[in-house]
Amino acid sequence: MPRVLIVDDSEIFRRSVRAVLESCHSCEICGEADNGQDAARFAQELRPDAIVIDISLPGINGIEATRAIRSILPDAKIVVMSLHHSREVVKAVKAAGANGYVLKSSADRDLVDAINAVASFYVSPSIRGEVVKVA
Repeated sequence: MPRVLIVDDSEIFRRSVRAVLESCHSCEICGEADNGQDAARFAQELRPDAIVIDISLPGINGIEATRAIRSILPDAKIVVMSLHHSREVVKAVKAAGANGYVLKSSADRDLVDAINAVASFYVSPSIRGEVVKVA
């Protein structure tokens, strides 16, 4: 059962992500953070197997936090969440070292699959056709 750190500046969204992940009984939530600095610090302290992180965070954003976390935990699976449908954003997320990209609008449907599938790079099905050539 992977230990998951949830990072989002919205407490309501963090609660929603927690509920989705706990409902599938395949994840253990080991912590939560509301900004990029705490995300990196908690990643180092808690050593989660997976991190679900918002792209728009106060302080350092989710892309910068992903780079920092990747240097601390090279084997952690990182799934970035966003409202953005942009191919350029997905490319930047992947280049930062994330293992997946999930639209917030479909997180309730895609997040568990993303965490289970992040052996490679995961992109929400609703935008796969738009960003299929992100490499």
